[in-house]
Amino acid sequence: MKFLTKSTSLLFIISSVFAQNSIPLRKCKDIENYLGENYKTIVNTCTDNANGNVEELVFNDNCLSDENIDNILSSSIKTLGYNRKIGCPVNKRALDFFAELPNIEEIEVYGVYEPIDFKVDAVPRKLKIMELRGIALTANNLKEVAKVKTLEEIILSSVESEGVQIDSLKDLPNLKKLTIPEYGVDATSLSKLKNIKHLEYYGKTEDAAIKAISEMSSLEFIYIVDSFVDNLNLEPLKKLNKLNELFLLCPAGKRVHKHFSIKENSLSVLENVNKLTISGFNLSQKNIDEISKLNKLSELIFSSCDYNQNSIVYDSLSNLKNLISITFYGHYGLSDPLVNIPDFVYSLSQLKSLTFNYNEMTTIPEKLLNLKGLEHLDLSHNNIAEIPEFLNNLSSLQYIDLSNNANLKGKTLTNKNLIICKYGKNVCKTKEMSCLSEELESCSIEVNKTTVKKTRTKKTTKKISTKKTKKTTIKKTTRGNIRGY
Repeated sequence: MKFLTKSTSLLFIISSVFAQNSIPLRKCKDIENYLGENYKTIVNTCTDNANGNVEELVFNDNCLSDENIDNILSSSIKTLGYNRKIGCPVNKRALDFFAELPNIEEIEVYGVYEPIDFKVDAVPRKLKIMELRGIALTANNLKEVAKVKTLEEIILSSVESEGVQIDSLKDLPNLKKLTIPEYGVDATSLSKLKNIKHLEYYGKTEDAAIKAISEMSSLEFIYIVDSFVDNLNLEPLKKLNKLNELFLLCPAGKRVHKHFSIKENSLSVLENVNKLTISGFNLSQKNIDEISKLNKLSELIFSSCDYNQNSIVYDSLSNLKNLISITFYGHYGLSDPLVNIPDFVYSLSQLKSLTFNYNEMTTIPEKLLNLKGLEHLDLSHNNIAEIPEFLNNLSSLQYIDLSNNANLKGKTLTNKNLIICKYGKNVCKTKEMSCLSEELESCSIEVNKTTVKKTRTKKTTKKISTKKTKKTTIKKTTRGNIRGY
């Protein structure tokens, strides 16, 4: 196959000429045959649908020619990803073919890092998701994107721009999910986007940004990743009556130097939240007491936090009577792992899922039997030495993970409802169970080995004892003979 390089001005045109039949149906095998030895370096992902035609194609533009592009497309494609190789010009043909794919639902463009002139005149009516990564984005680009009325999700990441206003996206009636990058977008313009239900925000959570987010009245889910601002202030979010899930993440890179904190009165305002995740923050007693007032919480996740177990009392969390799932995920080196499950957990009568992993637990407490409805128990990555048999009394248990406890010994559980069970190589198998995926030795074999070992020891001991007796007798006789002589 001959690869031709072609220099073009960077122009992303979705043509008004919608030629549905200009691109034939192809299989992944057809593309592989065409590209030959270059297939692996050009194609990242290729998946066929049930009819055997390409449904998903993600490829690298390694200075491909128009002919190359035309010969790897299929009119059956629903998801198409374009990744420009640094050093190659952006191929106009590689960007304007989207309108020629009648079934396209998702477009992903990566690594352009140059300005793009969008001219959206006609697009397939099925286009739902647009993902732009590494684009030198402009406000005009977003105005063009706002013409694609079928869009339901837009993902902007690593955009090479500064202070771009995104309020033009308010004109997209079906847009429900939005991801905003760490740099390049003016967060204050978020306030105009009243239809968004799902927001992922990677950026400075300064007061102005949080205030703008609080104006997005349809929000049900917020994911905030902040690498800049300490003492995170979430108080303005009290206006979001529909918010039911909040995820707060302090990235690991920042935690190496310092665990950032959450400002007082920031958590108590989240009255309607059902699921709360706090990852990588320095917890305070005030934070814990505020969380204890969130009566609608059904799922609470702490991950890689400084738990300050010597100064924080977690008892107030026993007020969370509707909690069905709780997680304490530690992390060596980046957090302060816990030694024991906080006592309040054992009072949560509705609890179905308990995850206490990457901590420093050494023994499994019998208090777990208080959690009669427990279905999911993850105690992996601790220092637990033995599996207690009382765990077999958790009659509702469906999932058990005790893996990566280096010195763990004991017998596998026999709870009748178990669907998934993970242990480790030093544990013996009580009986065959469908939940087991590991190759474990039977406990009966272990018992036999022990019995054989004990029997051999007894025989050896007896033999040695006989020899000693004979030897002693001979010595005595000899000495008697000598004396008698």
